[in-house]
Amino acid sequence: VEADEALVHGILEANLASDESTGIACYNGSRSFTLAGSTKAIDALARTLAEKSRAGEGVKSKRLNVINAFHSALVESLVDRLGEVGKGPTFHDAVIPIERATEHGDPAARLDWSFVGSHMRQPVFFNYAIQRLVKKHPQAIFLEAGSNSTTTVMAARALAQAAPTTSDALHFQSVSITNTKKGIDGLTDTTVALWKQGLRVFLRTPPGTDGRLCAAPPAAVSVREVAPLARAQVAYRGDYQGRPKHDRHWKQWTAAGGRSGATGTAITR
Repeated sequence: VEADEALVHGILEANLASDESTGIACYNGSRSFTLAGSTKAIDALARTLAEKSRAGEGVKSKRLNVINAFHSALVESLVDRLGEVGKGPTFHDAVIPIERATEHGDPAARLDWSFVGSHMRQPVFFNYAIQRLVKKHPQAIFLEAGSNSTTTVMAARALAQAAPTTSDALHFQSVSITNTKKGIDGLTDTTVALWKQGLRVFLRTPPGTDGRLCAAPPAAVSVREVAPLARAQVAYRGDYQGRPKHDRHWKQWTAAGGRSGATGTAITR
C-alpha cells in the first residue's frame, strides 16, 4: 500500500470489524507498507482501499500472492516451534555489524534461539533500519547479492521518499548470483559499476576453471578515465581456451600481450 502512515492506520482501524488479524507487516518506506491478515480481512481491506483510491485520496495498492501472512498474528502458533528448532544451532557473535530491521534497533542485542520466530512474528521495520544506516554512513554503497534481488530498489525508494537530496551520496547495486546464463556479464557490469564509485574490487573466474582472471582498475588511472571503456589490468594464468566472441576483442587482447602467463591491459567488455 502506498499512502501516508496515518491514513493506513485509519483504514486498518475502520476494518477491525472483519477480524483483528490485519496489521502492518512491513514498513517499507515513509509511504510504503505491506499489510497482512486473513483472506477475509484482506478482501474487506481491498474494497476499502479501492474506494479510497477512487475518492482521490492518494492511495495505491496491489495484492500480493503469498503462502502465509508472515509478520502478523496469524503465525503466532509457529513461534514456539521455531524456537525449539532454534535451540539446536550454536549462535556466535557477529564479526561484522548487523542492522536489525526492528523499530528502534539495538546493536548490543545478540542473535539467539528466539531470533527466527521473533523475526517472523514481528513487523519488519525496513525503513527504520535503512534510515539508521544512512545516519551512520552518509556516503555508502548498498550492495545486494541474491536471486531477483529487490532490496536495494526498496532501499533507494525509501530514502528518496524521506529525503531526496541525500540519495546523491549513495549508490545501490544488486547482482544476481543465480542467473548462470549471463553470470560473467552480470559480474562484469557490477564490477565496473563499483569501479565508477571508486571502490577497488576484483573479478575472478570460478574455482576449478582452467584460467584465473583477475581484474582491478589501474591505480594510476582515475575512475572517470576507467569507466568509459571499462579498461582493466588483467592477469591471466593458464591456457587461453578459445578466442573471444568478437575479433575486435581478440585484437585488443593480443595487442595487450594476451598470451599464457602474460599480464597486460585489456578491454573487459
